[in-house]
Amino acid sequence: VRIIQGQRDADVPWQHTLALVDLLTSDDVTLTLVKDGGHRLSRPHDLELIIREAEVLWEQARNEAL
Repeated sequence: VRIIQGQRDADVPWQHTLALVDLLTSDDVTLTLVKDGGHRLSRPHDLELIIREAEVLWEQARNEAL
């Protein structure tokens, strides 16, 4: 599970995301808080972060499949 959350998200408070992480049963959980990020995380550097994380997950899944 990978969660990327903006700490300036007016729609979903980042504290709710911390509570969610505590409820997840998987040991493979990563929470990335973007200090100045809002709800959309649509700025170029936010999108780059999301893409990089997706690429890491893709590589992990590909290596597990081999």
